[in-house]
Amino acid sequence: MPNGDNAKALSQFDRKEANLAILRTDARIPPRARAVAILEHDLLLLISPTGKKIKTIAELKKKKIAVIADGESGATLVRNILELSDTPDAGARVQMAPPGATFDQLFAAGFGAVVKIAHASQIVKDKSYEQYTRRGGFTLNAIDSAKAIARKYPAISEETVATGMLSASPAVPAEDVDTIGLEWLLVAQSKLSTTTVSDLARIIYENKAELSLTDGFASKIEPAATDKDAFIVAHPGAADLYQRRNQVLYRALQRFDVCRPGGTQHHRHDLCRHLHQDHPDRAGEGQPARDRHSRYRRAHGICQIAGRPRRTPGRTGNNPARRGDRVARRHHFQRRTGHLQARL
Repeated sequence: MPNGDNAKALSQFDRKEANLAILRTDARIPPRARAVAILEHDLLLLISPTGKKIKTIAELKKKKIAVIADGESGATLVRNILELSDTPDAGARVQMAPPGATFDQLFAAGFGAVVKIAHASQIVKDKSYEQYTRRGGFTLNAIDSAKAIARKYPAISEETVATGMLSASPAVPAEDVDTIGLEWLLVAQSKLSTTTVSDLARIIYENKAELSLTDGFASKIEPAATDKDAFIVAHPGAADLYQRRNQVLYRALQRFDVCRPGGTQHHRHDLCRHLHQDHPDRAGEGQPARDRHSRYRRAHGICQIAGRPRRTPGRTGNNPARRGDRVARRHHFQRRTGHLQARL
């Protein structure tokens, strides 16, 4: 049921008039909502005039701030972060920018900083940042206490504005910048069956390339956080799917720890998680699930998982056998990892 009013849509979800809803983490979260997937990230960009860097949150509090966002909730978010919501002049110090106002116009009107809250997918496609840069530029400031803010407000997440994300030439930012943001989640009613939600999550990942909107929203769908202390707990059906996918890869990658000097269980888990998030649900595509899992259990090397014959490194009298094999396996592993990831 499409609904232009997010609060009304969540109210319908809360009254069980809908089984699924899309919400941003700063909304009023219905108690029966369980996360299925992360659809999008909203980033907070802290902009100031060229050469006028804002180094701390304390310094930002002293400035008049314009907020560019889709709704008044953006200004409310900034006031809460700066702890200005209870002050008499909070409305005057943090204001919504007039529609269509540019950074130059806002700075000329007396604003010392502009906070823009936008989808990460839209920021990448927006060419106006490159135009601003060529006309004289602006300063993109890091949020110095991003980790502390995310810890204090669970709805907020730590985010990164990657190098060149706003403008490729010249590169803006010139290096990664820490900031904060919010997540857009697909949530389901907690009473929906595990099987139903597991099938839904699987279908989403099988077809996620076709699910993104024309403006880029939901172009990089990610698994919902399955931690017990997550801000919105994952639905058991979604969590079960993600954990099963991770376990398949984890069991396979356990065998290759010898190929990575200093490899640990933590390293294996990180690699498994990385492969799963980039290519979930494509291992052995086109084969029955039973055959896929059997092939993983029987695999003795990364080549066999990728569908390639295993090659055993040769031994020579001049090389210590164990040491020579270990080096060869490490190089072999590095060459084949890219092939495996492409197949997954």
